[in-house]
Amino acid sequence: MSLEKSENLWAEICYILSENISKEIDESAFQREIIRVLEKLGWSQFRGEIVEKPCLQIGSTGNIYPDILVQSLGNHSRKFIIEVKKPAVDSTNDAYTRQLYSYMRQVKCELGLIIGDTLSIYLDEKEGVHENFTCLKKIPLSMGAKEEGSLFVQTFSKDGYEHSDRVQEYVKDKLHRIGQAKAYDQMRAMLLSDKYQKNLVSVIRSDIAKVLDEPMCDKLLDEIQVTIKTKIANTVQVAIKPFSTSKTGVTDIGNSTTTPGVKDSTRYLFDGKAYGKGKLALAIVKKYVQDNPHTTYNELQTIFPKDVQGSHGVFVVADVAIKAYNRERRRRHFLATEDLIRLADATIAVSTQWGIFNISNIIEISKRYGYEIAEVK
Repeated sequence: MSLEKSENLWAEICYILSENISKEIDESAFQREIIRVLEKLGWSQFRGEIVEKPCLQIGSTGNIYPDILVQSLGNHSRKFIIEVKKPAVDSTNDAYTRQLYSYMRQVKCELGLIIGDTLSIYLDEKEGVHENFTCLKKIPLSMGAKEEGSLFVQTFSKDGYEHSDRVQEYVKDKLHRIGQAKAYDQMRAMLLSDKYQKNLVSVIRSDIAKVLDEPMCDKLLDEIQVTIKTKIANTVQVAIKPFSTSKTGVTDIGNSTTTPGVKDSTRYLFDGKAYGKGKLALAIVKKYVQDNPHTTYNELQTIFPKDVQGSHGVFVVADVAIKAYNRERRRRHFLATEDLIRLADATIAVSTQWGIFNISNIIEISKRYGYEIAEVK
């Protein structure tokens, strides 16, 4: 399948499962739409490749009824199981993933999907007694996720399964990415740990001991400090110049999207907390990354394009924001350590430049992922 064809098919899937339906659609109706999508991916319900609510025997007396089973026509080997959740609910709920895992483990099906407000792909790596259940990817049902969506189409279409290497390569790549993200966090924690820095001092002592005797080594090491810090902690000043009020009466945060003389104090309730505009934008991006922990910088840019905010963009690489602050002494991004967001391949800083004319853009995007935001006057 060509890249263009898979991208077009992903666009059609997004239309069917997100853009053209109500968030309040019931589960049965939504399941019918998923069947439409599977048919477009080349599977056939007529030929018995798509089975709804199959009665699968477990043991001598038990039965289970997953929502959808996709299987091969010839030997009826089980390709993947789908659990359907209506878009109005959080499909990433642990109870739903445990249910899917139970089905996959009992029928020895390696791959499973949960389709609701997002499309989540899960792998049961082993058929033994040990749990090794992994979320390979969570894909928003939007064209912002075109790259991952296209890859899903190429892998989970019937054509993709007829090329067994394609499915295995997909799984291998996702496991590699997950492993690298975990290893990155582990290596970073190790480098910043007290134990590692003490070991580093020992290495330095060994080098200088080749020239200095022990008392002089001690003296030299007492006079210097050996510390490994993140560039962010090393560069950002702890005390950031507070915002000032301009002559127009508008808080001066460089917000070119706010009309001089117009001050809008609307706050927004999101995830149980009330936020101003800038902090709301930050909370939305944080929430998305929390829900999709393996997101890369480029992937996040497709979800939150630059023009959603305006000329500055929704976010930039943290180092870029820090250098801009040190140069201009004007804070255009959230730079506090707790506000920086770690992605799979970068650390980012979210723009502070939000006003009455652009905050609605990011709110609209958040609603596509089922995030509920209410104005608090």
